[in-house]
Amino acid sequence: MESEPEEDTDFEEEMDSRDSRRPVRTRSAQKKFRRPSPKPKRGS
Repeated sequence: MESEPEEDTDFEEEMDSRDSRRPVRTRSAQKKFRRPSPKPKRGS
């Protein structure tokens, strides 16, 4: 039972750090993925 709450806190900390990094990487990833994604997909 002690390992259950420990995992929950670990996941919460990982989510927090990922959420703050997601918006930064998501914006650059969306711009780069949106342009090359439709071109190679439609081309092939």
